[in-house]
Amino acid sequence: MCASGYLVLPQAGIYKPIWDYDVRTLGEDLSAHLAYGMATGASFWLTSKLLS
Repeated sequence: MCASGYLVLPQAGIYKPIWDYDVRTLGEDLSAHLAYGMATGASFWLTSKLLS
């Protein structure tokens, strides 16, 4: 999902092309997406365990 945003959103004029970002910015963006995904997955897992 993160990578598709860098492909689709520049075409819509919302994001700059991926090569306009430095490595640090891309790394921070990737780590934020990974943290969000892990927290979401953990909350769904915990909810399913508590409700079953």
